[in-house]
Amino acid sequence: MLFGKHVGRRKRKSIARIMGFKTVKEFNYLGIKMTLRRLSYDDFQFIIDKTMKLLSIWGSKILSVAGKISLVKSVLLSLPAFYGTHSLVPKRIPDELDKISRNFVWSKSDGSTGLYYVCWEDMYKPVSKGGR
Repeated sequence: MLFGKHVGRRKRKSIARIMGFKTVKEFNYLGIKMTLRRLSYDDFQFIIDKTMKLLSIWGSKILSVAGKISLVKSVLLSLPAFYGTHSLVPKRIPDELDKISRNFVWSKSDGSTGLYYVCWEDMYKPVSKGGR
């Protein structure tokens, strides 16, 4: 049983004893941490760990860039959205997932990075103004 901070200690004990429940400060329900405090970065570290585990599995397969993008969009980038519907996800988590996803999409099997696309307007500018 989870109690708010305005319920006294004696009242908590008596309610828990009458109902036969154990009192806790936090618990996991369907993979989501339920607590009365604001969740921190460390509470969402499992998302990063899960992402790294998935990428290690996917990295061993030969995937096209389109296949990698599809996997990232459908699986990796949906994780913070799912957990964000139940609690506030710290901004560092989606930022870190975005960085990990970009590295996965653009890296090659030999460890080098792939081609980065640039818009045409930047390409036909003079070199002195940042063009090619």
